Amino acid sequence: GELRRIRADGFCVSEGEIIAGAVAIAAPVFERTGRVAGSICVFGPAARLSGAHRTACLGSLRATAAQVSAALGYAASARVAAE
Repeated sequence: GELRRIRADGFCVSEGEIIAGAVAIAAPVFERTGRVAGSICVFGPAARLSGAHRTACLGSLRATAAQVSAALGYAASARVAAE
């Protein structure tokens, strides 16, 4: 399902799903057993979160989520089945 795709991709993008013209980019944060503990999200107008800027934000977001996950004791080898 969608959660497995997000876990595999390491992020999710929502474009206008709740607010027209808005974009949200989120990356999951994992706790030590590999379960999702939360997420980190960037939200803004689609005009500001497009193209190269979106790519840059996504890279920073994924790196930050990985750092927070590591601080919570997560190691990539601790993956569990998608919830």
